[in-house]
Amino acid sequence: MTGDRNPTRLQPAFALWVAAALLAATTVLPVIRGRGFAPLATGALACAIGIGLTWWAARQGQRSAATALLASTGLWAGLTGWLSTLLLDRIPVVAVASAAVCAVAVTALASRLAAGVGRVLVTAVAVVTVATAVAAGGITAGADVGQPARLAPVVVLLSLGLLARHSLAAGGLTQATFRLRTATEPAERSERQLTVAEEYLRGGLVGLATVAGAGAATLLATGNVTDVALGVGTALLLWTRSRLFERIAHVLPLRVAALSALLAGAARILAAAPTWGLAVGLLVLGVVTVCAARSDGWLVHRGRWLRAGELALAGTVAVTLPIAVGLFDFEPTIGAAG
Repeated sequence: MTGDRNPTRLQPAFALWVAAALLAATTVLPVIRGRGFAPLATGALACAIGIGLTWWAARQGQRSAATALLASTGLWAGLTGWLSTLLLDRIPVVAVASAAVCAVAVTALASRLAAGVGRVLVTAVAVVTVATAVAAGGITAGADVGQPARLAPVVVLLSLGLLARHSLAAGGLTQATFRLRTATEPAERSERQLTVAEEYLRGGLVGLATVAGAGAATLLATGNVTDVALGVGTALLLWTRSRLFERIAHVLPLRVAALSALLAGAARILAAAPTWGLAVGLLVLGVVTVCAARSDGWLVHRGRWLRAGELALAGTVAVTLPIAVGLFDFEPTIGAAG
């Protein structure tokens, strides 16, 4: 009770959280002012201030506030990288890649100085940066702008199996082998290694889920018939492949990304539907939810149904991917299909 009434423990955390919020909110100002060297100098100063505050928050033991400051610093770093490439009249995709590279570089530096604070965030940003850089390189080389959105979810789906099998923090045989190999070492050291591996895995899954979800959502919101089929297949596979992991922190990012992509497709359908389409959609959602929750036979045979559905989805993706990327001369549109 006395700890809850002590205001001296609230003041540092409150001040740091306010600083993180203000640092993030002020990123709007350079965007409004547009190009110029003054916004770049402001961005560099904001990054320096953010790194210093992140380091100080970690020294004070305020790891949550330090992570928030790290995220705000990453926003400023990304904005600075984006403005710098626009100042050089580069194409937008190169500007986005530059923003991602600057964000991961600055956040990695700040996390390193702050004794590993925000390792999950830095790992997620690094994964997104790699995907963005590869997409920017392909588009700059002459590839179609939509190709990264088609290929990225499929690559992520293939990567999930490797992570579940070989990641130290995913459990299973790999972790058991590690514990057996380090049985003679101090317990604190092995637990520390497992904690770091867990943070890297969580960050990697968040980054992969972001990449796959963004790609599938783009296909569902803007693509033709083949793209929509590919987007639905990859989104549903992203949901089912999350069963490879056991912990909620590992499963949740993948399912949130899958649901977000499907919602993007639903929004496209509702936008073209009559005015009462939303009411019908909500009614169908309620009925399906109640039926799924009360079906004992579904619960008993859920594993078998999911395996069969996953195989069907994998076959759909395998068929639609070559068509979507242009290996065959077949490019239907939503309007033509209707």
